[in-house]
Amino acid sequence: KHLWYVYYLQKNYFQKNNSYASDLSKLGINDLSIDIDGKDNKLWMEATSRQFMVYISSGEDIYTVNDEGLVQLLKQNRK
Repeated sequence: KHLWYVYYLQKNYFQKNNSYASDLSKLGINDLSIDIDGKDNKLWMEATSRQFMVYISSGEDIYTVNDEGLVQLLKQNRK
């Protein structure tokens, strides 16, 4: 749900500014550490004016959503 939250913030930002926000703080997100089920997760983003990729990870598990709404698991923690 955190990835989708940023996704929709970016889409709204694009409608108003005709470009995506270059960092999360421009979307009003300043806390990049999120507790999910007792685990510390990190949130970050890469963006240009026309594309973005939002990441969230807990350890080695990294989930992403891009500007087209594609959600992926980039790396899975294998124990």
